[in-house]
Amino acid sequence: MLNLFHPPLIIINGIYNEYEQIVKPVIIDTLAGELAGLKTPVPQVVFGNPVELKASVGAAMLAAEVFLEKYLNSKIVKTKLLK
Repeated sequence: MLNLFHPPLIIINGIYNEYEQIVKPVIIDTLAGELAGLKTPVPQVVFGNPVELKASVGAAMLAAEVFLEKYLNSKIVKTKLLK
């Protein structure tokens, strides 16, 4: 997903919230390594409130439903035009 969208912000929400101090540096280092070859900036990583978990999942699913198909279709069209 990061390679497709290049989001400026990643929200971690759920069971890892209690371990933010341990997990956050690992996530940032991993993202930096994965994105280095693409020369893409590392997104900001934030941790949500456990109470917000259901709302976050619902918002992510809605965003994917609304934008993902349109975005991927535009990429396919551009790829076909370049050939």
